[in-house]
This record gives sequence, C-alpha cells and structure tokens, in this order.
Amino acid sequence: MVGNLILIAATVLVSGIVLAQTSTFSDYSSISAVGPEAVPNVLAVLMLAIAAILAVQEVQKILRGRYENPTYVQAELQKTKETWAMILSNKMGILRVAGNLIMIVLFALLLRTVGFEICAFVFLAGGMLLNGVRKVWQIILLPICTIAIIYGVFVVALRINIPMLFL
Repeated sequence: MVGNLILIAATVLVSGIVLAQTSTFSDYSSISAVGPEAVPNVLAVLMLAIAAILAVQEVQKILRGRYENPTYVQAELQKTKETWAMILSNKMGILRVAGNLIMIVLFALLLRTVGFEICAFVFLAGGMLLNGVRKVWQIILLPICTIAIIYGVFVVALRINIPMLFL
C-alpha cells in the first residue's frame, strides 16, 4: 500500500512536470500536424491514467478491508514497518547502494574533464570492490577489457566520439 501510494505520487509528479515542460515548446502547427510535444504528452496522460487506476484499486482495497481485524491499512503498515526494519538491519547493503549511486554521479560529473578511460576504470574497479570482488587480477583485468571493448565498438567501429584523455 505505501509503495503504491509513493508510486502514484511520483507518477503524477513526473506526468505534471512533463506536461508543464512540453507546454513551453514552440508551436509547429503550421509545419506539421504533430508537434514535438505529442509523444511526451501522450505518455504523460497514459501515466496519469495508470496512476488513477492504481489509486482506485488502493481505495477499493482500503474500503473492502476496513472491517477486517486487523484492517487492510493496519496490516499493510505493519508489513511496511517490518520491511523497513529488515532494510535498516542490512547496513552493508545500504552502504553498497549509496556508494554505487555516488560513483554514478561522480562518473557523470568527471567524464568530460578526466576522460572516459580513467573514469570507467575507477568506476568499474570501485564498483567491483564495493560489491565484494577481492581478486586483484579481476579488479584490474575486467575494467581494462571492458574499456577496450567499448572503445573498439563505439570509437573504432561506429566512429562515435567519447571524451578520452589518453586514447
């Protein structure tokens, strides 16, 4: 229940942002029957419809389960408390998730200044260390092979520019 309510709120928020952003697009009605805002607007309306369906289902569950003992809401809140207790008891898992998110943000911020090969190596090796890989040869060899494959596919074969420092 709590997860569904969060999902409903997030979906309505994202849909509202999309609709607000696309309302600022230039008017291309003289050039084309469908402007650049058409697809995002359709997706936003579909997301709103799905959120409305989910909200109706949740209200039905709440109304149907209000005479049970414990009520549907009480049972769902108890499940939520147990889930949070389980999540919070796994401190290493929380640190891994937070560490990976921080590394993703740092990768994105440093990519242009440091270069792809260094950022990718540090990101991949750091992610492997953070997630429990301890064999040194794996921590060194796998990022190097991954970078070589990405370089070969994107830069050599597809001729796509990637911000590089050394290559």
